[in-house]
Amino acid sequence: MRTRRGIAALLGALCLAAGSCDRPTTDGSRLEGPRIWMTAPSQMPAWIAPTGRLDDDVVSVTILATATTRTRVSIEVRDAADALLVDIDAPEQSPNRVLGTTAGVLSGTIPSSSAALPLAGNYRVGASATGDGDVVVSVWTKHASSGHRAPRTQDLPLVVFTVGDTRPDEVRLSIALGEIGRIWRTAGIEIGEPARARIDGSEGTRFERLQIVPTLGSDSPQLGELLRLSARAPAPGLSLFLVGDISSASGSAIWALSGGIPVPPVAGTIRSGIAVNATLVDVDPVRAGQVIAHEIGHALGLFHTTEGPILRAAGTGAPRALHDQLLDTPECPAQADVAPADGVLSAGECEDHDAGNLMFWAATRGASSLSAAQADIARRSALCR
Repeated sequence: MRTRRGIAALLGALCLAAGSCDRPTTDGSRLEGPRIWMTAPSQMPAWIAPTGRLDDDVVSVTILATATTRTRVSIEVRDAADALLVDIDAPEQSPNRVLGTTAGVLSGTIPSSSAALPLAGNYRVGASATGDGDVVVSVWTKHASSGHRAPRTQDLPLVVFTVGDTRPDEVRLSIALGEIGRIWRTAGIEIGEPARARIDGSEGTRFERLQIVPTLGSDSPQLGELLRLSARAPAPGLSLFLVGDISSASGSAIWALSGGIPVPPVAGTIRSGIAVNATLVDVDPVRAGQVIAHEIGHALGLFHTTEGPILRAAGTGAPRALHDQLLDTPECPAQADVAPADGVLSAGECEDHDAGNLMFWAATRGASSLSAAQADIARRSALCR
């Protein structure tokens, strides 16, 4: 087991290795951090800006909470007026949504919702882990010359890893990367030629075929172990791992999966990257580009415009759909579940609503639109420069 000091030092070293500490960014923006502290059950939440106020040019805050073991981790975030943004008991139902985790590493960003804008002058962050263990909290702030407004244009550097014997056709891979660039250029984000790397030997064999546990998703252990290898990236950037196959325990194919919403701006964690099924690149590179662009949206902090499973309202039992928290994105209502009425909203049922959006939960080929608010959140990402 690592000590408190050891975990904090490891995170700091990974940040330096990834080039993410106070690195200069484009279009008048820069990333500052991480500021790292340890929380314990008896400690009060800490202010992100110890001096009392965030700089006026901060456009986003990225939080990474890391426990000493693989366990449930959650965070609480309140602003300077004590308004609750992230509920430690229900992070996914919070005004500023954050994904819960049982894997010991949680990532979150402010803002992820329209309600979190404009940003507050300061935020107080607390964290907890099952078993009352200690948690390392790392925080990055992104600054822009535009003040609290997102930069108008940003660059997103990529690193493409090929794993084991995976050898996607280079022409088709170029087509996929071109489609990714086309989609994100509409949001003001430029994607250039990626850096390249390989995972060979026993590790390549081990990770060439990924098994995702359906109940865990991005918390699946094998995925996290693969994404830790992002620490070997030859340059800073969002790591894409091209593997021979990704499947669930039921045998169904998975085309791509992001390590988190968002992916933190540091290499070497179980959240640090995206796994991509290279089979789709060879079969349909345009579709592969759209699928990867969708997962990049998650990496930049975007949630699904509409989730597939329909929920039931507490008390009344009335059906309701779970949506992202951005005011201008279209939403598919629960009442659209009619063909068939199976408790899941399909792309066909939501065709007149948000099925054409890149971030619809089951986007079909050709779905690539992004709203102004989605583009704004993405350009605020700590991964963009």
